[in-house]
Amino acid sequence: MNQGAFKHALQASCAICGVWLFAAPAPHASAEPSADCRGSKTEIEGTVAQVEGTCPKLRFKIGDTKVVTREKTAYDDGPCGDVANARQVEARGTLSADGTLTACKIEFDDDDGDDDEGNDED
Repeated sequence: MNQGAFKHALQASCAICGVWLFAAPAPHASAEPSADCRGSKTEIEGTVAQVEGTCPKLRFKIGDTKVVTREKTAYDDGPCGDVANARQVEARGTLSADGTLTACKIEFDDDDGDDDEGNDED
């Protein structure tokens, strides 16, 4: 059974019981937020400081906020290895009770004055 037929059969069988399940896509490098990022409402923007760890598990600060990354963290405009002290980023994720942001997406500021389509932002 191909993936499309499987998904359709799964959706049809689960509609009866009122529970919806969707198969996750195969992992690949993408700037799209992972499925667990879509509900994340916390975003912070600023300068990276105090970087520790190795990719994919990093720890750093943006201002007073501790940020952690993990295997599922998506990156836009650069890879995990580009996270460095003094780099401008926007981090999106879930804020825990202790104030740590678990990032589902890190977007690097390209600092060229253009938006993502190459248009001048001025």
